[in-house]
Amino acid sequence: MKNVMVRIEGSQRGVDGEENTMEFITEGKQYIKNGAMYLVYKESEISGMEGSTTTLKLQEDEVKMKRFGTTSSDMVFKVKERYTTKYNTPYGDFKMEIYTKKIDRQIDEDQKGNIYVEYMMSIQGLMESTNKLNISIM
Repeated sequence: MKNVMVRIEGSQRGVDGEENTMEFITEGKQYIKNGAMYLVYKESEISGMEGSTTTLKLQEDEVKMKRFGTTSSDMVFKVKERYTTKYNTPYGDFKMEIYTKKIDRQIDEDQKGNIYVEYMMSIQGLMESTNKLNISIM
């Protein structure tokens, strides 16, 4: 397991066209297990999930994101596939559906680089958005 710096950039555009963006840099841990790369970092107040820890599991054709803490969720991103899960928040549990449009992964031999995920998300019919997530491992 090695220490890395992680930059997370995200944007979310609702059906009304309003776009929200966020960016933060944090320390994280990175390791390889059974051929998959794992990245673990703590969320911040900027992401709106302070008190939660995120674990990314990067495999050849999919990205799995697991969050636990003040908010928790288990999301799977695989191009042109739909994934349904539960989003647990301090305000209650919500059904969440994800449809992944694009994954671009550019990781070098030193395990540095970028992971880009573009996906549609619907939370229990209350909110629908197009999301872009860019994670840089430095």
